[in-house]
Amino acid sequence: MFFPHPEAQAITVTDAPTSFNLITTLSWTKTLSYTVSASTVASAATSTTTDSTFILFVNFDTRVHQKRQSGYYINANGTVSNDCSSAPIYSITNGALTATINNVVYYYSTNPGVAYAQFVASQTLGSITTSFSATSNGQLSWFNSQFYNGQAQFCSLNNGTVYAVFQQDAEPAGCMFIQLSLYSVSSCANLAMSSGPSGPSGPSGASGQPGATGSQGPTGPQGIQGIQGSQGPSGATGATGATGATGATGATGATGATGATGPTGPTGSVGQTGPTGPTGANGASGASGATGPTGPIGSTGAIGPTGPTGPTGPTGPSGPSGPSGPSGPGPSGPPGPTATGILYGYLGCYVQTGSSTVTTGRALSNYQATYNSQVNSRCSSTCLSQNYVYFGTVNQGTASADCWCGNSIAYVTVQSGLLSGTTGEAGENNCYLCNGGSVAGGVPGACGNYSVTTIAIFARSF
Repeated sequence: MFFPHPEAQAITVTDAPTSFNLITTLSWTKTLSYTVSASTVASAATSTTTDSTFILFVNFDTRVHQKRQSGYYINANGTVSNDCSSAPIYSITNGALTATINNVVYYYSTNPGVAYAQFVASQTLGSITTSFSATSNGQLSWFNSQFYNGQAQFCSLNNGTVYAVFQQDAEPAGCMFIQLSLYSVSSCANLAMSSGPSGPSGPSGASGQPGATGSQGPTGPQGIQGIQGSQGPSGATGATGATGATGATGATGATGATGATGPTGPTGSVGQTGPTGPTGANGASGASGATGPTGPIGSTGAIGPTGPTGPTGPTGPSGPSGPSGPSGPGPSGPPGPTATGILYGYLGCYVQTGSSTVTTGRALSNYQATYNSQVNSRCSSTCLSQNYVYFGTVNQGTASADCWCGNSIAYVTVQSGLLSGTTGEAGENNCYLCNGGSVAGGVPGACGNYSVTTIAIFARSF
């Protein structure tokens, strides 16, 4: 609903600024009063329903604006002016307020939690854009559940800046609450046509000295809160009506007869098996790739220093008995002892990090058994029976030793412990007497040791 602006000739300004070109300072102690003829008032109270656009008129008096008019309009920059032709063209569509400025449409919006903001349109929208509407007496309202009491308020500073206030007591200091009224664009056009031509502008007077700022008045006392009214009595509960009688249950209908089962159709014959397709030919074998050239032989490493002389080896076994001489004329003597010679000779002490359960780091590859006595004699017999070239023995703890056989010796490198970095021969002082004793009349012989990572190796004599 829009209200046309009163006729310009009917306005009488009392105690107001002498120029209306631009309002820069407003005084709240003085009011602008209008003398309006009876015919003009009747015109102002009549709504213009044909206009869909309007301008916003500022009413600094909270009384009905048809009786008291302030004569100010909201500019595009959110300030007031007494020239309606400089005001934007407003429109409300689906609860959103827009302002058209130089044929560009701008929107009014805000965001949740904002206490107040200058009432200026923008093309950058906040999340709250609704709901604008006009009251029955032509005032602009902005409703939203995010606002205090569900409705925004409007106020203006004495420099003419207009603000929208969204929260309780959140208006800027010195901001006076106002009302915004809707007036049709055609009313502003009629007002402009009814005014006579402007006379030439007089020379500007010298600017007066700024007046001293008055002291701030004391805050008024808070009013007394009214007492709460007493709660009225509860009305009496009405009587419960009687329950109606239950109707009789209808009879159950008879079940229809089951229809006869139709005959089963004949099974179709099985189709013939198709012939097996021919086997495809084998593809040709690809050509073998050329053998790469043999890499150059690396240079021979420098000969390592001679190791220290090992301890004297154990005494070898007795050789076989010589042939018997011819029998003398006397009776034959008792048979001599059977020879027990070992057909292997001690070769040296070597590095071995492997064991009966660890297959890497073995100088001799084949583990045979663990013996508690006569270790070297029993191990040599075992390896000889299998025609091995070498046998070796390694002490296991303090009471037994392991037996190993092989036809070649692998050079092993130890990475830690007493012999760290040693490869192959470990030095004779790193092999020891075997556990478990020896054959009668002999010595135990040499054995390696698992804790030192060595093995004593013997080579077969041919």
